[in-house]
Amino acid sequence: MPRVCLFDLLPVELLQMLFNYFLAHEIFLSFSDISDYVNDALRSYFKYQLDLKSIEKSQLNFVYHRIRPEQIISLTLSHDNDVSHLSMNFLSVFRLEQFIRLRSITFIDIKYEFIEPIFNDLHKLLELHSLSFDIEKIKYKYEIFNINFSTKFNRLNSFLYNVFTQILPRLTCIHLNNGNLLKSISLPYLHHLKLKKCSLDQFEGIFQYAPQLKSLDVCLRFENQFSQIIISSSQLIRFSLTIENYSISMNQLKQMLLNLPYLKYFEVNANGRNLADGQQWQILTRNLITFNFKFNTDLDRNELDLHSFRTQYWLEEKCWFVAYQNNCLFSVPRIVSTHVIISSSTYVYTTASDITYINENIKKLIVKAIPIQNQIRYTDIEILNLQCSISYEELMFIIDLRQVKHLFILSLDDLLKFIPLEQILPCISKLTILNDLTMNMIKQMRYYQFEQIHELDISLSYENKNYIMKEIVYIFPFIKQISYRNYIHSIQDIVHFIYGFRYLRSTYFYTYLIFPNIERNIYLNRKFPIDITWQLLEDNDFLYHIFSSSNCKSIKISVRLTFTM
Repeated sequence: MPRVCLFDLLPVELLQMLFNYFLAHEIFLSFSDISDYVNDALRSYFKYQLDLKSIEKSQLNFVYHRIRPEQIISLTLSHDNDVSHLSMNFLSVFRLEQFIRLRSITFIDIKYEFIEPIFNDLHKLLELHSLSFDIEKIKYKYEIFNINFSTKFNRLNSFLYNVFTQILPRLTCIHLNNGNLLKSISLPYLHHLKLKKCSLDQFEGIFQYAPQLKSLDVCLRFENQFSQIIISSSQLIRFSLTIENYSISMNQLKQMLLNLPYLKYFEVNANGRNLADGQQWQILTRNLITFNFKFNTDLDRNELDLHSFRTQYWLEEKCWFVAYQNNCLFSVPRIVSTHVIISSSTYVYTTASDITYINENIKKLIVKAIPIQNQIRYTDIEILNLQCSISYEELMFIIDLRQVKHLFILSLDDLLKFIPLEQILPCISKLTILNDLTMNMIKQMRYYQFEQIHELDISLSYENKNYIMKEIVYIFPFIKQISYRNYIHSIQDIVHFIYGFRYLRSTYFYTYLIFPNIERNIYLNRKFPIDITWQLLEDNDFLYHIFSSSNCKSIKISVRLTFTM
């Protein structure tokens, strides 16, 4: 009797509506060769979203043989070392101008040498409406650092600005790292803009060059004092604002909001003075549909009852509730932080009747002490940072340990509190040990093995480090990723630290020193990779990525370098 496929009973339109909820590789892996009817639906579908950062190497050829560039409407390219070959292979198979229906393109950790070839062709994407690109996440070949980097970086900015003057005016959605590349570019069709950082001048200019802007997500960084923010928009509906490096006043926020008469959705994260004024916010937010905020501010004892947020307007008309904890006033549940620090004095003041909302979003918990008046049991913690000595029984009283994936402990022997690990912490895979590992710690633990731990973050006591590393390989036999918080001084140090880990795929170091012969050392040593890239992190910090995929095994080594000026 022939096998009947139930998907064959669905109209092709309904089947393709289902495809809209999946990435391209997920669609092909799930639906390919189910039936001839479904295969025809795959071939006639023209809304694939291809994300090369999410796809596995083993899945790539499978997808390539089933997809055509004209079927793709969204494309994510990444040169993260784990998947960089995927983007390079992809661009060798297809030309950018073949993506005639492409609407959205996202670049993640793109290598410097690919910027010009790719961006020179962006103007050929006539259907492109959305662009996402972070110039600070570009990866540079090692040798570029020694060849007048500032000149190259300025040249890159100039090149990108010329490209952007061609393509940005026709886009409706833009995500960039900062506002520098938007200067004086007319954006008549822009509806959605996201900037990871922006100066006050750039911020005020946005509304001049993008008159149709309806949604804005921006992080403002102020270099100087100012009296007011001068903006005006009759189109802006949704506004997410983060303010860094500045203590803003209620009057400054008020002046800004009064010039946004059609605003309906407002979210703000700021430090400031006199921001816990429910009466003022009631006047400013009356026409809003949603208002979410997080204010780092100090409240005196008389304000802790949050009286101005307990009116009929807040509790009944808008149903907006607020809370105050650890010097932070925030709306709930929308702005409940994903991570919380608790100490003996921790207490939550709130206008909400049910305090369990606190549990809804919290994934990371830092424990400095058990609160004297504990109100909450945390049930969804994935990252648990124990910065004090605490018994297993005390922990169980306030935390459900079964969801913890990443555990921070002061000392390696603190892990003994959680034995058997597979029962008490069944989801754990990553361990960070905050204090230096010493020979005494290792001697206490050398007869134990923790096979669940695949990621390890440690620093070593310099004394007896050879012995310590040898024992660590035994105690944690299935490590895939390891981070050392020790300073390294040579390539030989790296060899020593990674030796013996059978399943190791990546490792991370940092140092204050440049390796003067880093390329020569690596190229002459077959145990080491030959692909070196680096990224500027901030100020004088750089992150080097050293990658190898020889002998059927790939290892990524990241070295953080901090230069003192």
